[in-house]
Amino acid sequence: MRVLHTIHSLNPLHGGTSYGLRGMVEGLLKKGVETEILVLDHETSPWLAAWPCKVHAAGRGIGRFGYNKKFDAMLARIVNNFDVAVVHGLWQYHGLATRRACLKAGVPYAVFPHGMLDEWFSKAYARKHLLKQIYWRCVENRVLRDAAVVFFTTDEEFESGRDTFSPFAVRPAIAPFGIQLPAHTSQEFSAAFHRRVPGFLGKRTLLFLSRIHPKKGCDLLIEGFARWHATLPSESQNDWHLRIVGPSDSDGFLEHLRSMAAAHRLVERGMITFVGNVSGEDKWQEISQADALILPSHQENFGVVIAEALACGVPVLISNKVNGWHAIQESGAGLVEQDTVEGVVKLIQRWERLSADEVACMHRAASKYFAGRMSSDIGAQAFCSIVQDLGTEKHLQRFSTEVEARNRPRPEGA
Repeated sequence: MRVLHTIHSLNPLHGGTSYGLRGMVEGLLKKGVETEILVLDHETSPWLAAWPCKVHAAGRGIGRFGYNKKFDAMLARIVNNFDVAVVHGLWQYHGLATRRACLKAGVPYAVFPHGMLDEWFSKAYARKHLLKQIYWRCVENRVLRDAAVVFFTTDEEFESGRDTFSPFAVRPAIAPFGIQLPAHTSQEFSAAFHRRVPGFLGKRTLLFLSRIHPKKGCDLLIEGFARWHATLPSESQNDWHLRIVGPSDSDGFLEHLRSMAAAHRLVERGMITFVGNVSGEDKWQEISQADALILPSHQENFGVVIAEALACGVPVLISNKVNGWHAIQESGAGLVEQDTVEGVVKLIQRWERLSADEVACMHRAASKYFAGRMSSDIGAQAFCSIVQDLGTEKHLQRFSTEVEARNRPRPEGA
């Protein structure tokens, strides 16, 4: 089987989609699936060099939408070489172009919305949502309607997006993204971190590792951490530290977070560190040295950093707006609370009060959860089991009942 992925950009600073796609590609290659990518990045973009598969770079398109005639020409030239194309993400030109090229060539295509249908965005950005609704009615709904399958990484992603835009008609399926295990053990990465960053050995470190963005609940985290930290006995306060790691979408929002921390004297007293963006082995070192990853997001589709933390056996403290939180909570791999300041306080309080044996159990549960649900092998297998039958009678039979079940109206009060 040969699979072509289309995506707006593979720049890792744009968020977790490119990381998730990398895990999928690595999993597919291990299964012997020939895989290539067509992207609207310039061919000299430095982040393209390390990809494990062939990448066709069409160059930057016009604006954030990305209209690019060269993308059309390249897609028309190569699409017939593949059994299926896969669109990653919505609201940009590559999805419209892939639909048009695949329908013309008779090649089935699939879509991964990657959480971009979530109703949180419609509430947080009402004006932008109105513009998207117009574009949805004119264009985007057809991209999903005509797809042979629309992949959601969890049931929660489907449920949170099915009523956001109208009309909505898809052939849905669940296929989790996954990642590869890192090259070294958590113990090796942790030791490397403490050699590189002295002064943290013995501290109980909570790690926020993601984009610095209002969606991620960074402000809730700093306020909640400060409130909780103030309740500790003075002799215990130096035992704890919060590391805020990740690139910032907005210098203004980052400065707001720094001001919040300064107001509580967290930076002055050495209780919080703003690190900036990390990648490669430095990222794995940050994760491995942490007591726990904390991510109180208002919306999170497939948190790649959650998979990365679990891969290192690091428990996760998350909000109930992170898709998949039910399963993580039930597995014992993490703790879950509301995406509020009070929720953050409860998360840290619950973590602080765990016994050493309970913490050890959570570390084991984290590793087990990753192996069974978030590895690249698991994601690739789920994807392949669906796409290998696209366009066949078996495919049509499989989805006839599932489409009916998933697209029926929700019960009142749901």
